[in-house]
Amino acid sequence: DSIGFKDEVYLNYWVSSESKPRYDNNYQRGETFKLVMGDWKIVPGLYKALHFGREGDRWMMKIPAKEAYGSKGLTDLVKPNEAIFYDIQIGKVIKTK
Repeated sequence: DSIGFKDEVYLNYWVSSESKPRYDNNYQRGETFKLVMGDWKIVPGLYKALHFGREGDRWMMKIPAKEAYGSKGLTDLVKPNEAIFYDIQIGKVIKTK
């Protein structure tokens, strides 16, 4: 089954921008990143991509600026209108009923 709305997803990730390589990851924090699909705490492009994922998938993906931080960017990490790149591995997925 692919990941659905309100499912809990545990994943590991590295994220880079075109100007700042590997500016964030969960490995250095020593814990798997947990999110609930539909809570909108991640960029829209990653949220949309995860709907096609399954436990154990590993992806590298480019998310265009309009699906990431758009014309505002993100502090000094992502410039305005800049794409971001994720290297993710989907761990456990807890399905909702």
